[in-house]
Order: sequence, then structure tokens, then C-alpha cells
Amino acid sequence: MSQLKKKKNYHTDKNEKIDENDFIDYSSESSISYNESMEHLESLKYAHSNYLYHSSSSKRKNKKNKTNSNARKYIKAFPTTPNLKNKKWTKKNEYQNDKNDIITIKISKSNKFIKNLANSFKTKFFLSDTNSKIQNHKKRDYLLPDIKFSKQNNLTNILKEEILKEINYFIQQNYTRPNEQLNSAINISKAIEFFLVKNVPFSILDINFANKSFLLLLERIGNAISNKYYSIQIGMKQFDLSFFTLCLKLKNKKLEIENKRIIKNRLDLLVAMELIQHFKKYPFLNNVQCSIKDPILTIASPYAKLIANSITKDIHKELSRHITANKNAIPYKILEIYPDFEEFLNKNFIHRYLYLYHHSITVDLSNKPEKILIMYKGKMENWTDIKDKIVFKEDGVTLEGKYSQEGIIDEGVYNWTELKPFMHRSSSNVTKNLTSSNSKDTFNHDKKENTPLSINVDNINVNNINLQSISPHSTKCSDEDDDNTLTNDFINFDDSTELKMIYKSLYNNIDYYSSKYKLFSRIYKEGINQDIYEAAEKFIYYDIHFNNQKDPYEHTWGSHYLFEYCSWITSRPRFSGDHAWIRLKTPDGNVYSVGLYREEKRHIYDQFVFPMRMKSCKYMSPDVSEFWKGYYSTISVEITKEQFEKIKAKIEEYQRLAEYHPYQLLNANCASWASDIASIVDIHFPNDLPLSKILFNNVKVQNIGKKIFETKLMAPHFIFFNKALAFIINTINLIFGAGMIDKKLKNKEQSKIEPFIKNIKDMFDPNKIIIIHPFIIGYHVRNYIITWRLDQIFKLEKKLKEIVENLKETKHQYLLQRKESLHKGISLKDFNNDNSTNAIKIRHYQDEIKSIYQKIENIRYSIPNKFRKKHIIPEGDLYTQYPLND
Repeated sequence: MSQLKKKKNYHTDKNEKIDENDFIDYSSESSISYNESMEHLESLKYAHSNYLYHSSSSKRKNKKNKTNSNARKYIKAFPTTPNLKNKKWTKKNEYQNDKNDIITIKISKSNKFIKNLANSFKTKFFLSDTNSKIQNHKKRDYLLPDIKFSKQNNLTNILKEEILKEINYFIQQNYTRPNEQLNSAINISKAIEFFLVKNVPFSILDINFANKSFLLLLERIGNAISNKYYSIQIGMKQFDLSFFTLCLKLKNKKLEIENKRIIKNRLDLLVAMELIQHFKKYPFLNNVQCSIKDPILTIASPYAKLIANSITKDIHKELSRHITANKNAIPYKILEIYPDFEEFLNKNFIHRYLYLYHHSITVDLSNKPEKILIMYKGKMENWTDIKDKIVFKEDGVTLEGKYSQEGIIDEGVYNWTELKPFMHRSSSNVTKNLTSSNSKDTFNHDKKENTPLSINVDNINVNNINLQSISPHSTKCSDEDDDNTLTNDFINFDDSTELKMIYKSLYNNIDYYSSKYKLFSRIYKEGINQDIYEAAEKFIYYDIHFNNQKDPYEHTWGSHYLFEYCSWITSRPRFSGDHAWIRLKTPDGNVYSVGLYREEKRHIYDQFVFPMRMKSCKYMSPDVSEFWKGYYSTISVEITKEQFEKIKAKIEEYQRLAEYHPYQLLNANCASWASDIASIVDIHFPNDLPLSKILFNNVKVQNIGKKIFETKLMAPHFIFFNKALAFIINTINLIFGAGMIDKKLKNKEQSKIEPFIKNIKDMFDPNKIIIIHPFIIGYHVRNYIITWRLDQIFKLEKKLKEIVENLKETKHQYLLQRKESLHKGISLKDFNNDNSTNAIKIRHYQDEIKSIYQKIENIRYSIPNKFRKKHIIPEGDLYTQYPLND
């Protein structure tokens, strides 16, 4: 504040009185040149609140002078002294016309006893309070400790942290002058706020905010949109100016008049043009693997769909065509020449199949007419030669068949009789430049310290044996001879090389579980006592980042047969959008995929007209969710060859039985079907969720309801209230078709199919308000299994340590014994034929180490025995209680 006062006196006479409502007007140095923007960046005008200047005693002045340099450092973010030359204080009434085109600086008092007491209370009882977050970010040397957007709920907490971290790193790495840093942060934040207001789903898009090109584009977009469209406020505290928050809110202006023409949404037009210019300058060619993961394309695709009705058709068509060209890594020009091919690509989402199968489309522009080569029945064929051979549906665009590993084929995802693998990768076949796109633009955080998202597993409070004490890479050892006897070759032991490899693999596996599973286990345990959904956000975030480069189809499972339960989920269970399906994997690298899917799922009638009726569905292979971009969790369980054949035969039998199968939203859905298939091989995962937890998904509301029903007054009447609640919800279900059956299911072969609600008794049945949901297995069960696997690793690690110590000691004694025998001239037997006590012990310990090695290898495909038998819900309970208790 002392610096601020000096600046104030520099521009005013000593006797001049400053009114509290005066405005300060000065220009900000833009971080982007005028030529790069579509619209001239108007001067940033900062306004202070009523609390900026006030009468203060000499005692307070002394306090202000004691403010440390760190606390004042962000004052330098404002324009430097040369920019303020010839500027004068301007009365507020002179800026009435431009009042909406300002950035407000609000400096609030913080030295009042009551306010300090209130802040202390908030910090103590509300860990997510802004104050505690800002203090935490200040410790990490953030120039901008907090950013608040108007639609905070559109971002998960963990993603907010990532955005804040990357913005701070970007402005520090790219700009040295404080006013440039501030302006850059504001522009990027303006662009993010714009996309949030447009309902672009940041949280489910897996956007890499560490991409420099992406942040530069956001900066340009923010620069192109004038400040007058926003309400921007910078908040600071009077005695702690580093307590710095940036709040943004996009104002609602739908219609504007420009050159006597009505513009539906000028901001959408500006942003669309920025995206078009970017794609023109930086097109993706011949690399679908890079384009699909590019954050700019990731955000442009949903945005283009959202603005279809708010910009002119020509501009929207151009933007959409650029997106299609970049998704499929082909030139924009070829889509202008072949609009039918563009429609084919869009309607069938071909880019997703190109990405998963590591295929590409080859374009030859040197020939006239130009050639487009695409995979068709195992060969690269010219589009003009095959488009009349491809079997389409009635619309003439949608494939009747599918795009497979052999390219376009006639067999569809529904019309099959034999279950065949849809993917085969014998070895690591991932494209080397999978993430090389703009790799130079991705920030390297290796040198950064104390980043909010850095994972320090060593600080996690989980009881565990110190790995360093038994690791062969440890530099600490109490007995050098013993260490040498363990790590060096045994004198004439034939299996020394094998043992050394086993040791290395053992510790690598233990390191893997300690670094990865420990983090997930900690998050899950936190969610038990805190907010489950916030823990799920963290879990999904880290799971995505850990497995971002992992190919689920690469043959890494060795000689195992695997059953995989896949769950497409978000951090909160939903009525619609979540999905479950199964995978089967064989030792030869084949991957099978099957799911229960409604063919007419996207039709308006199916979604909104009697949605609770018993609908028709089919078995889909491969399941379409294999190809969508988004998060899904997987539980891998080892099965035998016989069990694999049993599942495969059963699915094929179901497929031959009937063309259509029953589907009901609550208890005969994709999750229940996947669980039924798992039960064939004695895998029984609980998957039941009360409907109330979706209807009232706020954790606080759920906890309040739980406490009410646990009171002495309500507990005896629990069953009565549950039946009353069931009647109310089932009445609503009945109105929406719960007593109806789809006409496709009404045939002789399936006469046993009954509606969800058959009679008045069902109306009062509490089991009818329990939904079988993928979230339970995808999050709760999976994390329970991860925690269980980690505990098994700790037990095996402890046992391994004991065996290694015994082996070292026994080997040491054995070597001394042999030296003594040699000294006495006694002939020595070969170790493998030596039946002395110590030799037998050594071989025993070696076998135990190999056994532990095999057990640790198999842990990642093991599950607790409790899931090997059908779960019985205790009497009085309506559903499985979470967390799962042993």
C-alpha cells in the first residue's frame, strides 16, 4: 500500500483531495499485438471501490509499511510508471458512458476483529473456502492465486486447480513484465469463461491445458472479445495485496446491431472466426493420433455444435468442415471437392475408428480428379470406386455394416452370430508420435516445484514397509558382505541370472503398486469420510492422467485369459449417459467386446415418450463405447480358458435366441446384463444404487436424510416411509410408461416378458426404486479392489523382506561353511546336488521368492473372494451399503 500511495502522490498535488468514488484510467500493455487480434483491444480501465482510500491513523500506517515485499509484489502487475505519464485523476461522472467497460479493483478491509474471526472460522470448518485456497496457492508462488468463473459448477475442483496452475505457469514463462502477465491471465480467463457460459463440457473432454498453442489461442480469443461483454473484478485485501482474486462473468447480450444488420451473437462469430483462422494456419495432416488429442480441436468440436443456430450458416459450415478435416487428418480442400465424403465421415464418426485402429486416410491431390484412399475390406481403395459398393441404410449415408480393423465391412455391430475379436495388437504398436503433435508446445514441469497437482506418494499416510530397506538399488546397507552375497552371482548357482531378473521385476512391480495404487487408495479412503463425489472427481482425473498414454488393447496381459468389466461413468451417477459393457482377452492378443445397446437410443421417441417402459435392445459387438472419447474404468479379472469359452458360447446363444432383448432403465439395463454375464464365471459385483441418490445427488442433502431416518423417532417407521416413497416414485414411473412393453418384444418366443410394474403390489415395492448402475462397479467396487490389491502387495512385500533377510543370512553361513571345507581339503559338491541344511534352506527361500514373484504378477488380475460368491443383502437393508465392508 505504501507503493500505491507513492504512485497516487506522483500524479496529484499534495493538497488535492481524492474522492473515494474517483476512477483511475490508464492503458494496459496488451500481451498480443493489434495485428493478431480481430478487434482492437480497448484500454483496460481499473476502478477502485469505496474502501480503497480511507482515513487511517499513524498506527495503521506503520502496519502498512511493515507489509513484506512478497505481499506487495502483485502491485507490479499494474502498468509501470512510464505508462502513467501525463495521466490525471478523472472524476467518476466523466466515465459514466463507459462504466460497463472497466475492470474493477476492489480492495477490502481485513483488519476488523469480526472479519478476522469470521475468516478464521471459515478456514477452520470449510476447507474449500477461498481464503485457504489462496493461501495455499501463494505458498506455491502463484502470481494469480485464484480465478472465479461465473459457472463454477461446470468445472470439477481438480480441473480448476489444473487450469489455475497452467495459467500461472504460462504467464510466468512467456511474459516478464507484470502488466503483460496480468493482461494475459485476464484474456485466457475471459476465453475460458466464454466457453463455460456456452456450456462446453470441460470436465469430460480431457483437455490438456499444458499445451502452449491452446493457451495462446485462448489468449487471442479473450483478446478479441471486448471487456464490455464482461463483468471483471480484481479483489485484494488492504493489508495483504498478494491476496489476489480474479472474478469474471460474461454478460448476456444475444442481439447486436452492426451496419444496420442484426447479428445474432457477435461473440460466437468472433470466436468461430478465430478457430477458423487457427485451423487454416495449423492444419493436421496425416496424423489422426495427434489431431484427436489436440485440445483446440477437442474444444472446437462441441462448441461448433452449440453455436449452430447463433451464427450464419456459411461460417458454421466452414468451421465444421475445418473440424472434420482436422479430425480425419486430411486437407480441407478435399472436402470441398467431395461433399459426399464429408457427410460420410461425419455421419459415421470415422475419425474415432481411424484413431483406435491406427488407420489413416490417404489423399492424392496430384491426380485429377483427386484420389481419396480409405481402408475397405482389408485394402486401401479409392472412395469413388467403393462408395457404390458400400451397404448403407435408408438415409444413404449411415453404414449398414461397420468400420473394423479390416476397414469398412458389410457385417454390422448387431447382425452377427459368432462372437469375433474386434481388435488384435500383438505387441506395442502405438504410433510413436501419438502425442508428438505440438510436443514442443507442451510445458515441461519437471523443474517446477510444489505444483498443486504434483503427486507426492511418499507423503501419503499408508502403513507400509520401507522399500529402500530391501530394494537391490538401495545405497544403505549395514553389512557390505551380505549385500554382495545377495546381489552378486552365487558361486556356482545355475539360476543366479534368473533370480536377479526376478528381483528386478519384483521391485518394479512393488514400485508400480506403491506409486499408483497407493494414490488411488488414499483418494478412495478420503471419500469414505468426506465427499464421495469430490473423491470420484480426483480419482477419475488421476486415472486419466496415469493411463493417458496407455493402450488398453496392447498385448500386455501375457498368457492370461481376462474378463473385463468396463464402466463409462462421470464423477456423479446419472439417469442417462452412463454405460457398462464387457471385454474378453485371450493369450494370443485377441480382444472381444460386447454390450447391451438400444438401436434407437438417439431417437426422440425412445428418449422422451414413455422412457420407463420395457424397451427393446440388441447385443452390440464391438460395443460402440470402445470408440468414444471419454473416461471409462476397467476391472480386469483372470479367468480360465474353459470359462472364456463358456462366456463366449453363452453370449452367442443369447444372440441366436431372439432378435430383440428386454431393456428397462432401472433394473434390466446394460449394467445388469454385464453383471449377469460376469456371474457365469462366478464374478458377483454389487451394482445397486437407490434412486434417491440420483434424484438428490448433493452429499449434504443425503447425509441430512440419513441422520433423520437414523433418529429414534424415525427409525422404527423406516419401512413405512420407504414404502410411501416407493409408491410416490413408482406412480411417476407408471405415468412415464413403467407398465408398458415395447411392441417389438410382444411375440410368442418372449411371452414371459413382463412390464416393470405389473400390479398394485409393485407400486409399494421399495426394490422398484433401486437402480442397477455402472457407477457402483465403475467407482466403488473398482476402488475397493484397488485398495485390496494394495493391501495384498504390502503383505507380500513384508513376507519378501523376511525371506530376503533369511536368504542373506543363510547364504552367508553357507559360504563360510564351504570356505572352511575347502581349507580342510574336503571335496565340495555342486550346489544343486548339495543336501546340506543350508543348501536346502537356500533353495527353499529361492522357491518362495519365485512364488511371491508369481503372486505379485497375478495381483493385478485378482479380486477378493467376497466377489466370488453372490452378495446377499442383510435383512432390513434395501441395497448394498457403501463403502463395501469386509
